[in-house]
Amino acid sequence: MVSAGVVKPTEEEMAQLQAEAQNAQPDPQAQYLQAAAEEAAAKAENMRANTMLTGIKAEETKAKTEETRAKTIATLASVEQGERAEIREERESLAGQGKSSEGTT
Repeated sequence: MVSAGVVKPTEEEMAQLQAEAQNAQPDPQAQYLQAAAEEAAAKAENMRANTMLTGIKAEETKAKTEETRAKTIATLASVEQGERAEIREERESLAGQGKSSEGTT
C-alpha cells in the first residue's frame, strides 16, 4: 500500500524506499533512449559544423575568384598600356622618318 501511494510511508519506510531507489538498476530502455538522444544531438552539431564549414569555404572561393579577377584586369591593363606605348613609339618613329625624308628631298 505504501509503494502504491495509498498510505503515507513512515520514516523507516521512506528511508527504505530511498535506499531502494538509489540501488535500483537503470532502466535499459531509458538508457538506450538517452544514448540515442545524445547521438542525435552529436550528429546535429556535426551537421551544423559542416554547414558552417561549407559556407566558409564558399566565401573563400568567392574571395579567390575576386582576387583572380582583379589580377586579370591588372594584367589586361598592363598589356593595353604596353600596346599603346608600342603604337606611340612606332608612330613617333614613322613621324621621324617622314621628317628626315622631307629634309633630304
